Amino acid sequence: MSIKINDKPNRLYPDWVPIAENEPSGDDFEKANRPEYGYCILSKSHFGPGDVLARIYGGIIKDDPELHTVQKRPGVHIYDEWFTGLVLHSCDPNTYFNPDEETFVAIKAINPKDIVTCDYQLTEDNLVRAFECKCGATNCRGLMLEQLRQLDH
Repeated sequence: MSIKINDKPNRLYPDWVPIAENEPSGDDFEKANRPEYGYCILSKSHFGPGDVLARIYGGIIKDDPELHTVQKRPGVHIYDEWFTGLVLHSCDPNTYFNPDEETFVAIKAINPKDIVTCDYQLTEDNLVRAFECKCGATNCRGLMLEQLRQLDH
């Protein structure tokens, strides 16, 4: 019996997560701890509008939102503490999450050292908890409430 050795040394995911095409890697991203935001994902590469940044690991599903989840559809939340859970909220984000493809896609140019962000109001019906947004965008909503969208599903 042969054992497949992880041949991707710059993975952000642990070895037990199956290797996937276009998964986030240390070649393109780094985990950082910024005093004003906490842990986040920084880009190490250039991405243009429409570029797929990464396909996330969608193998851990939760019924309800938790820290480190993104909503795929109502009642289906993908748990990913290694990448998705570190993508910060912004009211003027540089990516969006495509739930059908389980990918983050650039909305605008992303440069090395830029924090990877998405708008939680566009991805989530509910949050685990409300929080004060500190994105600094001119269109900043300020307080992000636990219920973000009207539930008419």
